[in-house]
Amino acid sequence: MSPTTSTLARVDKQNELFSRSEVEQILSNILNSNAAASLLEYNVSPECGPTGYLGEYFHLELKYKFLESNDTIQTTRVFVKSLPYQNPKMTAFIEACGMLTKEAAIYEQLLNELRKLTPTVWCAQCYFTRRDLFVMQNIVDMGYEPLVDPAEFLTQTQMDVLLKSLATMHACSITYEARNQVNIGEQLNDVLREMTVTPDVVFYTAGVRAILAVARVHPAYQSETLQKFIAEELPQHMDSVYEMVNPSKKYRNVFSHRDLWGGNFFFHKSKPDTEPVVLV
Repeated sequence: MSPTTSTLARVDKQNELFSRSEVEQILSNILNSNAAASLLEYNVSPECGPTGYLGEYFHLELKYKFLESNDTIQTTRVFVKSLPYQNPKMTAFIEACGMLTKEAAIYEQLLNELRKLTPTVWCAQCYFTRRDLFVMQNIVDMGYEPLVDPAEFLTQTQMDVLLKSLATMHACSITYEARNQVNIGEQLNDVLREMTVTPDVVFYTAGVRAILAVARVHPAYQSETLQKFIAEELPQHMDSVYEMVNPSKKYRNVFSHRDLWGGNFFFHKSKPDTEPVVLV
């Protein structure tokens, strides 16, 4: 979806981000057909906390009543990630790479299935996808919080609970393949293909060139032997990453996160040292 003038105007009017029928579908998915409910009203508000830079973030609050109960009004809130329409250049880049479409498809087609395989909470449930956005559980409302400073090093305890969640995700992917007699890499080949680590992505290749440039002038690498290595061999070693991001032909593959920075995992507020983190 390209950021047309009408689309930008629609997103500026936040409550027009969804049609009423879409919100009713979201409510139905949240309730999971456990009970019929009537949507009374909904409101979209921007996320004001720390977020990433590859999307716009909103909260969707729904007010509703169950049809076969008293007049008590229920309220729930979910999280929305959309294309960053206020930044047309970034939107064009994300669409060209297919990143948001890929992320939404992974939630809808895979993660929603993997999370059913264990009572451990390690990812949020996705309730709705569209080519320009997706809606999922609000992790903060589930009792989790992000790192205060995503750039800080993790403690050993934080690493332990993070690794527990990663191990759970990897184990769930193995179990899913065994139970369904499928290969995730083949089943979701178009979705899981790495789109940002390729020779065609300018920001990635610019980073590679920057690394080589720094290596050439670094005081510790000025010997003739090291300069020759940097000029003749290091670029080839760095090119090996293009093969490394693909499924291994030698080792057992598991579904991997690939983007573990501090903004993509949340710790339990009351039990941060024991409860697994929620990965996003």
